[in-house]
Amino acid sequence: STDLTIQTELNDILKNIIFYNDRLDKLKKVIYYGKQHNIKTPINIDAKISPNEKQQKALHAAIGMVTESVEKLDTVYNSILNNEDFDTANIREEIGDTRFYEAVLLEIFNFDHNNVYQVNMNKLDQRYGEKFNEEGALNRNLDKEREILEDNL
Repeated sequence: STDLTIQTELNDILKNIIFYNDRLDKLKKVIYYGKQHNIKTPINIDAKISPNEKQQKALHAAIGMVTESVEKLDTVYNSILNNEDFDTANIREEIGDTRFYEAVLLEIFNFDHNNVYQVNMNKLDQRYGEKFNEEGALNRNLDKEREILEDNL
């Protein structure tokens, strides 16, 4: 059935995201924290990037946000798979870790948290009006949304 196919696809994607997140987190620890590694896959020398200091900090924070977000996903997903209560202590920890990396990005780009929040609310108001609806989610006016985002820099 279609529902079973969708559920199978979702499970496959979630497992892959969690698997690759583990690899990304290990690389983050090697690159940014000097942890020794046993990486089996050779690194493609042609794919090397040479970010400046600001780019390096932003990349570290962005990778950190991804890895911490997927750790939340992993906790929720495993609770569902194992039919267990959510590990709320772990969820809270991962939210805090994500916010740490968010604060780093806010500092790098000299953004104010309240302004970022307000601009996002303005964008969502433009998209949905009073409340979320499928029509707004599926038929976004990306030009108008970008205008809102750029007007508030």
